[in-house]
Amino acid sequence: EHIDLKFLLGVNNPNALPIKLAGLDYEINIDEQRLMGGEQREGVEIPAHNSAAVSVPVSLKFVDLYKLANGFLGKDSFDYQLKATALVDLPLIGTTKVPVTRGCSFPIPQIPDVSLSDIRLDQLSLTSANMIVEMDVSNPNTFGIDVSQLIYNISINGARWADGRSDAHLAIAEKGHGKVAIPITLNFLEMGRSAYQLLVNREALNYQLGGNMNLDTTLPALQGIRVPLDKAGTLSWQ
Repeated sequence: EHIDLKFLLGVNNPNALPIKLAGLDYEINIDEQRLMGGEQREGVEIPAHNSAAVSVPVSLKFVDLYKLANGFLGKDSFDYQLKATALVDLPLIGTTKVPVTRGCSFPIPQIPDVSLSDIRLDQLSLTSANMIVEMDVSNPNTFGIDVSQLIYNISINGARWADGRSDAHLAIAEKGHGKVAIPITLNFLEMGRSAYQLLVNREALNYQLGGNMNLDTTLPALQGIRVPLDKAGTLSWQ
């Protein structure tokens, strides 16, 4: 939903006397368009022949980015730029304005697409069935993701067939795909004959997938993200 940035500006004082940074006037530009601006008036004393760091915290909401630029939804990343004017108190000279510009590019996170893609029947009897349902995870981002935990519930033709948790680790490269195998055991004595007939006749299965998964990414700023699962579709026997 948002990203918190902290611009750290290093200010070096090459003079033999200490100087004071009286404050900063700044603005944030996204793709060369002004997003926000402000000022910081926390004075910082910089010793002679030394340096100090000045922090400028900024919080960017992705919804504001979408509103900012026409067609922003189709982009994989955005360029951001900090333009600042430092107000420096110099001995004998007084307050002097020093321009500063810093910028970089940051990818726009997109939610991975998750669906059930395949079903395999391992064992079938009159009372039970063991099968494997394969879940496909598609990563639309320009950075890698890691699925470290999966909590799921699967309903077939309106009936709950399985729920559980998988702690299998799945690493997916940028713009890549990965698969998670989910074992399912059905008890026909509890579920009734309709589930047995679905498997015997190899009918198409309408599924509903719910739950959530935990994601880490290759970006330090995006870790421990909880992504909800809510997908419906049709499974066909291979």
